[in-house]
Amino acid sequence: MKNIKELLNYLKELCKSNNYKMILIIIGCSMALGLFGGLIVGGTDDPHRGHDHVTNDISTSNKVKAEVWTCSMHPNIRESKPGKCPICGMDLIPAETGDDNDEGEGYTVKLSKQAIKLAEIQSVPVKRELLSTEIKVVGKIAFDETRQAHIAAWFPGRIERLFVNYTGVRVNKGDHMVQIYSPEILAAQEELLQAKKAAKNISRSNYSGIRKLTKETVNNVRSKLRLWGFSDKQIKEIEKRKKTSNRMTVYAPVGGVVIKKHVQEGMYVKTGSKIYSIADLSHLWVKLDVYESDIEFIKYGQLVEFYTESSPGVVFKGTISFIDPVLNSKTQTIKVRVTVENKEGKFRPGMFVHAKIFSKVTTDGVVMDESLADKLVCPMHPEILKDKDADEDHTCPVCGMDLVPTTSLGYIKHDHDLTPPLVIPATAPLITGQRAVVYVSLGEGKYVGRQITLGPKVGDHYVVLEGLKENEMVVVNGNFKIDSSAQLMAKPSMMNQVKQKSKKTATALSTASEFKKQLDQVILNYYSIHKALTEDKFKEVSKMSTAFLKSLEQVDMSLLKGEAHNKWMPLLKDLTSGASQLMKAGDITKGREHFKVISDALIIAVESLGTSGKVKTNRFFCPMAFGSGAFWLQESDSTLNPYYGQSMLTCGEKK
Repeated sequence: MKNIKELLNYLKELCKSNNYKMILIIIGCSMALGLFGGLIVGGTDDPHRGHDHVTNDISTSNKVKAEVWTCSMHPNIRESKPGKCPICGMDLIPAETGDDNDEGEGYTVKLSKQAIKLAEIQSVPVKRELLSTEIKVVGKIAFDETRQAHIAAWFPGRIERLFVNYTGVRVNKGDHMVQIYSPEILAAQEELLQAKKAAKNISRSNYSGIRKLTKETVNNVRSKLRLWGFSDKQIKEIEKRKKTSNRMTVYAPVGGVVIKKHVQEGMYVKTGSKIYSIADLSHLWVKLDVYESDIEFIKYGQLVEFYTESSPGVVFKGTISFIDPVLNSKTQTIKVRVTVENKEGKFRPGMFVHAKIFSKVTTDGVVMDESLADKLVCPMHPEILKDKDADEDHTCPVCGMDLVPTTSLGYIKHDHDLTPPLVIPATAPLITGQRAVVYVSLGEGKYVGRQITLGPKVGDHYVVLEGLKENEMVVVNGNFKIDSSAQLMAKPSMMNQVKQKSKKTATALSTASEFKKQLDQVILNYYSIHKALTEDKFKEVSKMSTAFLKSLEQVDMSLLKGEAHNKWMPLLKDLTSGASQLMKAGDITKGREHFKVISDALIIAVESLGTSGKVKTNRFFCPMAFGSGAFWLQESDSTLNPYYGQSMLTCGEKK
């Protein structure tokens, strides 16, 4: 109170001196200090808040113990006196200890009401729900490959005349397309006329065998002309006029639009040379690009809605008729095909489309649409659907294959009594690497951190496979702030699990000294890979991996007997596989993943089979690598992290 009176007196003196600038500065600082002080004491509307000792984050049961010091970057560090963090070198700070009564839940963080309000923490119940998602994709309209045809030369010759001399012309089946000059067809026509003449002369013969033979000769010549592209009408005209011609007119085998003209007049062509390409545009394909992460939601027969830029506001519908089995490695997408009718000519190949694919998802997969229930489908042409109970033929009209139930397409049969999966909002889990952590509200400001197993992400929700029960309250907003408090108290969090240890355990076994020397060489080559990764020199990794593999090949397995031999064999497999994959890795990130496989196996080998003692082996651990942490071996005592390299070289600790 005395300080406030002094401040007011000082302000009066400033007013007399008209020093308004200094007055504004003092008032502004006072307001800032007042707000800051309000936050520190809790910011409550209680008139007695000056005597309220509730803090803004940790409850009153949390006492600051000066004898315990930790690192704000690495909360797992616990020291009995102040100093520097052995991992990152930062100054240690006093550690706050929370409520150790975890009520059987693992670990809890308790916050005051004011802290909950300031952190804007919100919780929602875990519920069961059949999720629906709309997968937004883009694509293009393309030709229907099953409705394309080529007009080709059936015999060698010269292009005498092109009746269709530019692309885009619409033609009908039977329209004349091109006239070809060829001496070879002249000989074939002459052969036909001679066979007809001989058949006429022998028709009066008394020998039935000769009459039959000459008749077969005529039919054979006609078949030869048909194979060269002559129609029955053209053959009859040749027989009628009894004259040959060295020119032949080729007619369109199908109707459609000429999309490609391969020749010019006067060009010579060989047998099989393409002349025209024709496409039927009354049926087209919509080819959509679906990302790898959405593949699990895509099934045959699903409803697709799309629109084109040429028809804004008009929504067209179709169903998925084909899913490409091969992923495009450059775009990480697959092609999904939708067949559409185009009798009105609204669609043109090459048009850009926006589409939505609708899918209902449960824990076990995509649920079948009611319109597909009790239907039969063709495995080769999924757009063909027939009723199961109909008395019609249950074969595909396109390819003749037997139709199969729609459940064979990978759907879960639709059932109104199907138990929906447990779902939580996508903002609830804190995901790091392969781990997901949520905070469950226990009431009275207590929150328990829990590791869960997530299923697929569907829209704005995740399917929960393990770790939660229906109606439990999970935090969807402010969970990161709770997790930060847990880290400062060195409790398990998204970055720090309960216990960090190698996934495999080892038992020391008796081995020959010669084997230990050979294992020393393997370790030295391992250190070379480690050095290249710590220096971010990925180009050297492949070279070092080759040397590592050679040292593995030189290890004499006959030196190991009994249990030691059985221990080494699976480790050798992991070491060889990891090094081989490391050599093929396309980037340093993938390389570090394979280095972890090598490290895990080599640590077990050192612990269980031993070394000669001439090579120093220190085991280090990084709690941040790959989400769940990772171990490695190195010769020096100071941390050199191979999983982060120069970006976080000293992150980790010696174990």
